[in-house]
Amino acid sequence: MSETYKLIFHGKLQPDFTKELVEANFLQHTKLPPEKVQSLLSATRPVTLVSNLSIEDAENKNQFFKKLGVCIQVVAEKKTLPVAAESSPKDTIEKATPLAVKNAISEARAGKTSGQDRHQICTDCQYSIEVPADSTGVERCPKCGNTLRIADIVDQMNYKAAEEDAAWKSFEHTHALEFKATGGEYFRIWIVNTLLSLVTLSFYSPWAKVRNRQYLYSNMSVEGHGFHYHADPKAILKGRLLVYAILGTIIVTWQFSPEYALLLFIPALLLFPYLAYKAHRFAVHNTSWRNIRFRFWGTVKGAYKAFMLYAPLSLIGLFYHIWAYQRKKYFFSNLALGTARSNFEFDGKGFFGIFFFGGFLYFVFKAMFQFPLIGLASFLSRQGQVSMASAIETIAVLAVPVIFLAVVQQYIYAKTTALCLNETSLGEVAFKCHWEGGRLMWIRFTNILMIIFTAGLAAPWATVRRIRYLTENLEIRSKQGVDSIAATSISCDSATGDAALEAIDFEFGF
Repeated sequence: MSETYKLIFHGKLQPDFTKELVEANFLQHTKLPPEKVQSLLSATRPVTLVSNLSIEDAENKNQFFKKLGVCIQVVAEKKTLPVAAESSPKDTIEKATPLAVKNAISEARAGKTSGQDRHQICTDCQYSIEVPADSTGVERCPKCGNTLRIADIVDQMNYKAAEEDAAWKSFEHTHALEFKATGGEYFRIWIVNTLLSLVTLSFYSPWAKVRNRQYLYSNMSVEGHGFHYHADPKAILKGRLLVYAILGTIIVTWQFSPEYALLLFIPALLLFPYLAYKAHRFAVHNTSWRNIRFRFWGTVKGAYKAFMLYAPLSLIGLFYHIWAYQRKKYFFSNLALGTARSNFEFDGKGFFGIFFFGGFLYFVFKAMFQFPLIGLASFLSRQGQVSMASAIETIAVLAVPVIFLAVVQQYIYAKTTALCLNETSLGEVAFKCHWEGGRLMWIRFTNILMIIFTAGLAAPWATVRRIRYLTENLEIRSKQGVDSIAATSISCDSATGDAALEAIDFEFGF
């Protein structure tokens, strides 16, 4: 007897479909009366829509209901399947399994799973029962009483993957992150700000920074609502003056007494975690969306733990990834949008491999460009062109390492930040990052070349190009729509920390 299937509706709608739209689709494309459609969409228990279908008809009907806007589960109708003496366990499994479970079992046979701890999954309530390796499973679900089958036993690795996929799909509403800035528009703002900063000997630079960010933020939007940057340029100026005064004192003292300068440098270094804490607060608190301010709940104690306690590990190359993870964790686990707090569940697995491969790429790229340039410089020197040889050697020794350090940093940034974002939820908002390290390295490398060959004038196009790639490859979803996020009032923080870290070119990449 051939296998038959049924279609079950669990009350979930397809992304971007509202209940009103789905109801209108049912009334237009089916013969169901309005009261039946309303009852179906309001049901709190699973509803069987169609039964006694072949696998081909089940798939066709499934596609039809998807177009109407509902999520359907295709399930084999037969509850039990007796095993004939000549039948093998493989034949039994193939005949009595829902489509999703078949795929999991196929992967297990192909060697893609561990084949150790197993789970028996109820096809009605999705409850999972752990099954020992020497057991054939239980006959009934202990939660809902549904009759179970040996075919429902799935390798634990497949179950976890399916569970994670189901968790992501529970965020049903998809929201586009758009970035509408153009290089031409940003250039007009940037060039004026740059010229004013040069004329005023950088006195205008805080206002330039705020104007640049305000343009970029306002052109980044979700659901048509742009982000806004609220920093006070005067606060940034005060912070910079304070930081430059500290640095100036250390530099001047170094000229007369390096020992005393070192004594001043140590307290300044110990102040760094506090400045990092202030920088996080300043950058986050001065960003808003739909008049809802972002918040940062990190503490000074947490900053010293993340930036100072694990800092000695950074001196040992093989443990640098631990310090990097702690800094990321400090940031992502303390974010909030209004009253929606972040939930960060990443444990840092994968960071070591990313940093190790990033270091390997750095040495490969540096050798590919550095050795030929040094060889060329040596050849020109033997030919008597000393000045040209000296210039090329300077580029090889100084410029090449810096350029490729900046390039490889983008690979590390893309991979580590993507891992963190994918394991972070902001209230009922979740993220899925599709950034590719190779692509972001290429963008950084070509941007550097553009800026060099245009004497810096291509910087606005380089900035817009990079941000557009990041936004276009970041997926945002929510469970009930972003309107469910509540606003709360907060006070702004000072700019000292932000200015301090900017002065030493330390960027968090918020």
